[in-house]
Amino acid sequence: MHVKTRILNLTICVALGLFLLAPAALSAQKNDAPAPIELYGATFRLDFQPSGIDDIDRLELVEPRFADIARAAIHRATPFASRLVELCDSLNFPDWLRLKLVGEIAKRSAKKNNQRTFVAMVLLRAMGYDAAIVLLSKQWRLAIEVDQKIFFATLFEESKRRYAIYDIEKGELMKATGESDGFYDANENLGQTLEPLALFQDGLPNLPFKPIERKITWKFEGENYSLAFALNRNLVRYLESRPQVDVALYFNESVSRDVVQAVIEPLKRIIAEKGFSPRRAVAFLHSFVLNGFAYKDDMQTSRGQHVNSPHETLASEFSDCEDRAILLSALIRGALGYEVVGIEFPNHISLAVHYPDFVAEPGDEVYLYEGKRFLSSDPSCFGALGSVNPDFKGKTPIRFIRVEPLAISGANY
Repeated sequence: MHVKTRILNLTICVALGLFLLAPAALSAQKNDAPAPIELYGATFRLDFQPSGIDDIDRLELVEPRFADIARAAIHRATPFASRLVELCDSLNFPDWLRLKLVGEIAKRSAKKNNQRTFVAMVLLRAMGYDAAIVLLSKQWRLAIEVDQKIFFATLFEESKRRYAIYDIEKGELMKATGESDGFYDANENLGQTLEPLALFQDGLPNLPFKPIERKITWKFEGENYSLAFALNRNLVRYLESRPQVDVALYFNESVSRDVVQAVIEPLKRIIAEKGFSPRRAVAFLHSFVLNGFAYKDDMQTSRGQHVNSPHETLASEFSDCEDRAILLSALIRGALGYEVVGIEFPNHISLAVHYPDFVAEPGDEVYLYEGKRFLSSDPSCFGALGSVNPDFKGKTPIRFIRVEPLAISGANY
């Protein structure tokens, strides 16, 4: 058994783009139990007592004894890990939330940094995920294999596998690390190859509902409209925390039944009551997004570049081009059932729509995609439906983003 000690060049990828307590089997139920874990409004009492960590931070990763202790710890953690997986399955927790939950358990199970890293690696591997250790400034850090490229996080490759580094203390992926002192490949050293974490999964977790009250006002064809609704603050906080991936995934993410009932259905009723034609119906939703939300480029905000889900945009004070295009895409599919396609230009994301009996009007920007004509519906362009930013008029997009029919996730409780 050995640890690979060659220097890894870690690079930053930058690009556009229980409310219930855990079951009694996982609960300590004693006075010296760890403090409850809170994740986005969900509260857990999880008492995990890892084995073999007292001397672990005094061992070198190259020592055969380290591998022996790790194997034994994983074996002893397996029953707890199995129940933890069952709990996460029951709440529809994606891998990102499972990773954060494991990090919190590790923080409560050990006092020292290296011990916490070891505990997190053990638990994740007992749950079936590939986790390893990277040495940074002589400290152990949790390395997790991920299934796709992530933007604005430090990634490195080892044995043709892509790893990110998870900061257990902060509960987030590390963005800058410098060079490493080595890498402990747990797959190789422990003789077991496991699966990567999927850091963007469709389907939303069941989180307790904590309301955000919003009221959107906008004008369409000279008439004033308003829509008041409540969103789940806990769900929005979770969505804001996710690693950033390719924008195409956000176009095809499902929306919660809460958003359907609070936003999409009321807009759909207005369209029906007004008897709007297909084009006017699209224009009505286009106006809702264009005029109902304040525009601000991500780079002008403290958060920096970030792609919003529809839930985040509905809850946010500001949004930019991709956020608006993703929201309008969900509204058109949900309220009207029309086909849409994402449009990518240099440093700009837009949308186009295909609706029944489409006939282009003078000045319309039209795109041909898969044999159908799609009308420009750019919710960042202050012009009528069919307009396009002058910089991109008549230009061929970098790519068309296929958008599937809207999927709806179950209610959050």
